[in-house]
Amino acid sequence: MSDEVEVSYPEDTMRERRDESQVRKWVLIDANRLVVAAGFLLLVFGTLMALHFFAPGTIQKLNTTQAVSNVFGSVIIVVVTGVTLVLTIAQLVISREVGPLSDQRQQMTHSIAFRDDVGEMIEPPVSPPEPSAFLRELVAAVTARASTIEDAVEDDSQAAAELRKFAEKTVEHGEQVQEDLAEEEFGTFEVIVAALNYNYSWKMYAAQLLDTVYGDDVPEEAEQALDEVVELLSLFGPAREHFKTLYFQWEVIELSKYMLYTSMFALGLAAYMVLVFDPTRIAWTFLGADGGFLLAATAFTLTLTPFGMLLSSIMRMITVTKRTLASGPFILRKTQAADALH
Repeated sequence: MSDEVEVSYPEDTMRERRDESQVRKWVLIDANRLVVAAGFLLLVFGTLMALHFFAPGTIQKLNTTQAVSNVFGSVIIVVVTGVTLVLTIAQLVISREVGPLSDQRQQMTHSIAFRDDVGEMIEPPVSPPEPSAFLRELVAAVTARASTIEDAVEDDSQAAAELRKFAEKTVEHGEQVQEDLAEEEFGTFEVIVAALNYNYSWKMYAAQLLDTVYGDDVPEEAEQALDEVVELLSLFGPAREHFKTLYFQWEVIELSKYMLYTSMFALGLAAYMVLVFDPTRIAWTFLGADGGFLLAATAFTLTLTPFGMLLSSIMRMITVTKRTLASGPFILRKTQAADALH
């Protein structure tokens, strides 16, 4: 195919590719989930206090009705329901690990076969067992093939220029991702973030596009390296999806533990507010806020701790899932790729 085409390249990081603010990405993905949960609770407390000062109403309703009992009675139901839901999901995760010997053996066979396929493409030919190191070796192998492409083209043709540009971008991005993956341990979200930043789908598309458009003008060594880049990226995709799935299972288990710990405290506090708390016996104020309302608002916020943990964790998981819905050479976001061959 003799038509010339200029390949455009997206930004390296996920945030830059999506053109979103650093604060939004930090809340949705990067931040510690305990910090995000605490932020949600502070937002609830701040909203209640703002309404106390500025919204129409009377504190007498708190003192003369069963408002406290009604609210915290509902909280008990919400906490029990939320914990039950998360424990059900955790049971589903655990059930995936329980099965007959034949299923376990089949899973082991597939895992070994995949590791062997990767071992044939990397140096040394033994893939590391740790997820971060495994992904890093795949990225390193892609980077090495890209360097081969760069060294194999020496003329000043359009094909050589596009191949060099592809190789330079791939090497530069690969080195950054390898650095991000270095020394990271599974269970930390940094491994998944680094893998998400590696836009392997676009690199597969670009490599196949260059091979299709400039195939007759590509040196044999560079063409072989292009084919190996596509093959390596086709291995990186399922590896990333597998480790993402394992991370989600890990996260659900951690979420279950946190919710169990906090739910006992939340239920005890809610029960106290229903059975014992009497706002009419509180006559003091603090910075203009009624003491009874302040204590009720604080207790209500604390009883939402399990829900805050659930919300912060689910927010990250659904965000990552949305951004990795397509596995393989498909890109769901808007790109300039559609008209490249037309």
